[in-house]
Amino acid sequence: MQPVAGGQPALAAQGNAPFQVGIEPPTTKIRRDVPYSGPACREASLELARNEYEGFQVIVSGVEHDLKNLRVTAGDLRSAAGSGVLAAKNVAIHFVGFVHTKPVEKYIAPWTGLWPDPLLGLQSVDLPAGKVQPIWVTLYAPAGTPAGIYAGELTIIADGIPPQAVVVRARVFDFDLPRRGAFAAMAIDGGPHEGFYGLSDGPELDSLRQEWDEFLCNHRLPPGGYALRCWQGNKPCYPAKPGPNGAWDFSAVEKRGQFLFDHGMNTFVMATFDKPKQPISVEDYWKGRRDEFGKFMTAYADFLRSKGWLKDAVVYNIDEAPKRTWAICQENYRQTKAISPDISVFQCLNEPQGVAALHGFFDVIDVNIGQFNQGAAPRHLAQGGRTWWCVCCWPSGHPNLFVEYPAIDARMIGWLSWKVGAQGFEYWDVSSWHNCLKTMGGKKFIDEVESPWSANSFGDYNGDGYLLYPGPNRTLLSSIRLEALRDGFEDYEYLAILRARAAQKTGPAAEEARRLLNLPDSLCRKDLTLTDRPKELFDYRHRVAEAIEKLGSAGEHKSMGAP
Repeated sequence: MQPVAGGQPALAAQGNAPFQVGIEPPTTKIRRDVPYSGPACREASLELARNEYEGFQVIVSGVEHDLKNLRVTAGDLRSAAGSGVLAAKNVAIHFVGFVHTKPVEKYIAPWTGLWPDPLLGLQSVDLPAGKVQPIWVTLYAPAGTPAGIYAGELTIIADGIPPQAVVVRARVFDFDLPRRGAFAAMAIDGGPHEGFYGLSDGPELDSLRQEWDEFLCNHRLPPGGYALRCWQGNKPCYPAKPGPNGAWDFSAVEKRGQFLFDHGMNTFVMATFDKPKQPISVEDYWKGRRDEFGKFMTAYADFLRSKGWLKDAVVYNIDEAPKRTWAICQENYRQTKAISPDISVFQCLNEPQGVAALHGFFDVIDVNIGQFNQGAAPRHLAQGGRTWWCVCCWPSGHPNLFVEYPAIDARMIGWLSWKVGAQGFEYWDVSSWHNCLKTMGGKKFIDEVESPWSANSFGDYNGDGYLLYPGPNRTLLSSIRLEALRDGFEDYEYLAILRARAAQKTGPAAEEARRLLNLPDSLCRKDLTLTDRPKELFDYRHRVAEAIEKLGSAGEHKSMGAP
């Protein structure tokens, strides 16, 4: 079964409908203001494991007269064998919204203007004649879902027209993706800032934080960069709170941390060092902070160790450390290790030569994907060192997460990570919205298909620094880019499961599995080039999934399911 668009039109012929329906994979970005050129189709097919999210798009186009109150509903999907049901509540439907991009100089964009990205929380929309409306459909298979083929229908409704049906067929594979994955990923910054929502610390803000935490964990990009960060710059900070008799109260850390670990977080930042704005000596940098850092971090490390969480924690050294701070980074490493040798130090660098210069003064190195092969990161990785990577505004080559870049860029980050051996990914901010909101006329949320929101986050970059959008009533809206990033991380988990099972088996099936683990260059290369053909990706993913099923269970993962 192909996990992308395919099949014959279902039910009524397209010519009898007041609009055309097409099906597209989640790796395709559809224009709003250009006639849709894809084939007419009313049957969508997809494949997914248990505890996995996988999506597709229904494209409504060819509208000659304005459609009012366009809406889509989902029914249950039932297995052919009658042994299982994927309830309609596990089918999420979002109208795709469009944002405005600005001309860029740093990279090539196919066009400037309306680009699809936010997944709106609207129940219905109006579709003007001549416009195109993608509808994003995400299927989730809970833990315990029997493997097999499932079928059901979506119903497209609008005022004054008869209901139109789209058939959905889903194959559920006979394995689960783990809640806490093998691939480590985290958002470094973001969250419901007090100033944006007008809230002060208290139950209402805590509840909102938990909603953000759950949302990001469900997208496999937990808020590990900031949620439990209790030393920032040169002093302790929330969620640690002063306790009686000079002790520290970590009860808020315990509550939030337990929630995050239960929902899939597998790494987090416990402390960060600030970047000096001006050249400064090592002695002056540490003046006035040495004693407090030692006392607080000893207490925090002891608490995390008692919970079994210290092994997942890192101290984030000076971010993107320039050469003038490398001696300070070395001292930061020494001071951290003096507290406890089992605390890991995480070093993000955007100067490739710094990887070699600071070798021996970090446990985890984090480099930009576009600079991965320029410095000493591959050598560090080959020596068994923990190596992460990231993307940001620069360098702006592929893959990256700009609004105008192909969605397959985001999905292939998981595959490229497997190819080169990178163990983790971080993104610098999921909600850096301040520049985008300047075009909103004071409104702080998106509730329109064609929003005045400007995708330009800063400088000459559209979409850098945010993967979420603010919705009405403090809700969060996902993006095409975040969905594709999660899909790629879930694809990585397929490969991790296959590796674990192949390691415990012998015979032809295990040999075939080991061959599949060596990703072909036609899919992606170590020089970071990647396929632009979604079908090639989906076909290979299908082969990996079937190889997992052939090997049978090996007890490598135990899924906790999803909320």
